[in-house]
Amino acid sequence: MLGSKSLKTIRTEICQICGKSPQVGYNRPKSLHKTQRTILPNLQKWNGLLICSRCRRTLKKTTVK
Repeated sequence: MLGSKSLKTIRTEICQICGKSPQVGYNRPKSLHKTQRTILPNLQKWNGLLICSRCRRTLKKTTVK
């Protein structure tokens, strides 16, 4: 499972342009003990859309001059 978040909240954490969604990774401290964690995309509201920072930079570069 993806941490303590419910499936309903994870579905809203998806970029509406590219579809980037949360990924599962591991925390690896110096002792190399492996614990699962969720890596969330950097989503922001922009013109009423919930998009990731990569798409926001691309749209800013291509649409505004």
